[in-house]
Amino acid sequence: AHMPSRRRRLVTALLVALIAVVAGAFPIAARTAARASVRRCNGMVALCDRRVGDVAFPTAHNAMSSPADHFRGPNQGQPMRWQLEHGIRGFQ
Repeated sequence: AHMPSRRRRLVTALLVALIAVVAGAFPIAARTAARASVRRCNGMVALCDRRVGDVAFPTAHNAMSSPADHFRGPNQGQPMRWQLEHGIRGFQ
């Protein structure tokens, strides 16, 4: 079962590349798990020790009045779900 040297070099190169990819994934997974275990408040560690009154929240006035919700003369261009997904945390 003699493999030609060109083919053997190709197989070796592919195995080395595969090992490098797999080995490189472990530190990334460890860092991701470590970040996930850190307590965050509204996305930031620094906000966890603050009182609610000491934090500014992005707020939308008349957040429910969007064209998607069939309002005439809407105050917002996007519906509430979109606003939440893009960081709005207070509704008036």
